[in-house]
Amino acid sequence: MSNCRYLVTNGVISQTSNVPPVASFLEAHPGAYTTSRTHSTASCILFWDRHLRRLVESARILSETKPEYLFGTENAGISSNSVAPSSWDSIVWPMVNHSLRNVLPVALEGRNVGEELAVTALVSGNVSSSEENRKKERIIHALDVYLHIGVYVPPVFGTKESSAHLAVVGPGRDIANAKFSEWVRLRKCLEYMRPPSTNELMLSNDGDHILEGCLTNFFVVRRKLFLKEVLRKRIARSYFMESISTFLRLVQHVETIRVPSPWEDFQHKTWKDVAWNEKQFKEGPGRITAAIQREVMKRSSLEGYPI
Repeated sequence: MSNCRYLVTNGVISQTSNVPPVASFLEAHPGAYTTSRTHSTASCILFWDRHLRRLVESARILSETKPEYLFGTENAGISSNSVAPSSWDSIVWPMVNHSLRNVLPVALEGRNVGEELAVTALVSGNVSSSEENRKKERIIHALDVYLHIGVYVPPVFGTKESSAHLAVVGPGRDIANAKFSEWVRLRKCLEYMRPPSTNELMLSNDGDHILEGCLTNFFVVRRKLFLKEVLRKRIARSYFMESISTFLRLVQHVETIRVPSPWEDFQHKTWKDVAWNEKQFKEGPGRITAAIQREVMKRSSLEGYPI
């Protein structure tokens, strides 16, 4: 897999060859972000309009409720009063798409056969304390828009190698209806609870109700009878867990899921110090999960940003 990475800041492609991995980049910059990828040999970007709507909404929510997550701790006094509600769409969309048009020809040329591009857009505040009184119509000068482009090789859906192995930890995210880069740093403390065999952590406040994954969304695709006794007193007791989704992998079937027993034991401990109950599901995705995957792929062709 090629190691090509690109960074665009306000439409200008960085000339450095030392662009950091996306996680390191997000840790270093406050703001709202979203991640998508190309599909079908980089012929389109998946659900791009939806991603931009989510990006704008996340930035608006952060501006109104947690401005330090958008503008940085030193500018925590900045709030939604600094940004006209109608300004976000008209500012963010053109800036992101301008950056995208500039970098795509370069990034496409640098990828290898079989590789797709992972596209992360970040909106970050750029307001110094002496500039807090800018007029609303000049808020465009108080925002930085970044695009981070990396390489991604999609796994084959339904194979054992692409299955999800989950562990339930907690607690849930603050401001869960927004996607913000500060979460990349905050979730690091949860990594101490990740058993070596798992590839995703699911968030829960009580051990009974799963909220979402650290990196993924989680959904149940069908109801069943009670789970095995090993999980009887814990997670989603009347559900049969099947799938998680991200905008890189789209849909993954769940092969195993673990939960601390008792739930309270995981506080301030590592995975080694906790007893885990495990539920293993049948190998391979179920029919409904497979049908969801087909429908998502179909819609991706209809709602993609053509390249």
